[in-house]
Amino acid sequence: MEVIKKHFPPLKKDYGCEVVKDLKRYESFFKKLDLRSPLWINRRDKGITGSGIPQKCHGDSFLLKKLYGGNILHGYAVSKEDKGIVLYHHSVWITPEGNAVDISTRKEHCVKRDDGKMYVRFIPITEYDGSDIFTDFSQLTVPYRYQREEIRSSFGTPQYYIPNYPYRIKYKNITQQLISYTENYVNEMEEFYHKGGFTEPSMFTGLTYEESLEKYGVFKGGENRPS
Repeated sequence: MEVIKKHFPPLKKDYGCEVVKDLKRYESFFKKLDLRSPLWINRRDKGITGSGIPQKCHGDSFLLKKLYGGNILHGYAVSKEDKGIVLYHHSVWITPEGNAVDISTRKEHCVKRDDGKMYVRFIPITEYDGSDIFTDFSQLTVPYRYQREEIRSSFGTPQYYIPNYPYRIKYKNITQQLISYTENYVNEMEEFYHKGGFTEPSMFTGLTYEESLEKYGVFKGGENRPS
């Protein structure tokens, strides 16, 4: 298992989701980081796929890929605050049908839209199949007047970095950290990315995640897996 970091070309697919239209003010900032416009990702709320452990989004997404297939989508969740926006590293699950869904964001951090469902603003950066391990993307605090005020990176430790920096951005106080890819570090990141869990059984079979994986998991050759 290798830890990797690289420049990611912008993803253009919408993954069955609507484009967010209430962050137009920050479009020039997104473009400077080679990031696409955010998408509204539906937060599932029932069964296994709606009961991922909060703050274990990378591991939860990886576990669902093991059970049902599909893929993992890395990127930035975007929180709209009074004085700007905050971008934090997040993963969502791509279903076998190609749709992106959120499985682990705390409900209080979601946005309830007109259809009555909960959503998360999310910028896709790269699809991920679990064969490599990414270092964490630095959390970014972007003020309302970001053209004139300082953009802050919340992490200064070496394991965090900003994807696509410094390709098209020169804002002060944002730095790209170098990493020493030691064996111990790789092991720590593997546990971080592949550890998660689910609190509810399947709506259709009543089986827990572990029971479902044993019976239907794609890595075990299962077919016709219930969701």
